Formats: sequence, C-alpha cells, structure tokens
Amino acid sequence: MKLKINKKNKAFTLSEVIVVTLIIVLIYTIVSASLKEVRKNSRDAKRVVDMKELQIILEEYYRNEGSYPAEIIFGESLIGERTNKLYKANVSKNPLPPSEECLIKEYYYERIDSNDSYILKMCLEKSSDKLSLGINCFYPTGADNLCEDN
Repeated sequence: MKLKINKKNKAFTLSEVIVVTLIIVLIYTIVSASLKEVRKNSRDAKRVVDMKELQIILEEYYRNEGSYPAEIIFGESLIGERTNKLYKANVSKNPLPPSEECLIKEYYYERIDSNDSYILKMCLEKSSDKLSLGINCFYPTGADNLCEDN
C-alpha cells in the first residue's frame, strides 16, 4: 500500500501575515502607552520622595549648623559648613528623562531670608493628591504648588 503525500503549498497567505502583524502592532501600542504612564508616575513618586528626604536633611543641617546650606549641588555630597558633618553622600538628582512640560529640568535649591529659610523646586509630569502638574515648591513649612516665581 502506497501513501499519497499531498504536496500542497504550506505557506501563510498575505492576509494572514497582515492580520498577525496588525495584532502585534496593536498589542505593542497598548503596552507601550501604559508603560509610559507607569514611568511618569514612577519618576514623579521619586521626585516627591527626594524632596521630602531633602527637607528632613535640611532641617537636621539647620539644627546642627545654625543656617541652611549656601548651596546644594545635586549629585554631590552635602557637608556641613561649620561642623564638616556628612549629611548626604549623594544628593539625589532629577530622574531622567526630565519633564517635558517644565522650564526647569533639574532640581533647584536656594537659601533665602537671611539663611533662615530655603526654597526647593521640582517639576511633576502629572498632578497628584496635593501637588500639581508643573513646578512645585518646598519650604521648611511644607510644599506648595503656587511658587512665587514659576
């Protein structure tokens, strides 16, 4: 008994290839859009944590040094001017990529009011519970989304 082998072409048709390609593109688009939002939320959460941590460090600095630091260089160490105490080995920098909605791309620090106060600025990519999209300021008394000189 001899078996007959059907030698019919077993390739995909053009329409099958197009449908599969469209499905893959659709899945990729949906996944990348949701990942983009997750990344924005993650960077914003890090920004808020960085500012709150820096506020705590600045209050300790003020108690020990008698004033706030003259300057903070983000990405470098914060060392006391009077005591030479190391307050933070590597002051956090703004997570990359920075917000496209803001003019400021890095964190900002300035000592004000005769060394008895400061202002920290950072930019959020999305609104949150207490902070708004765009530039937000942090002071010794708390946070505010109504910065004096946005």
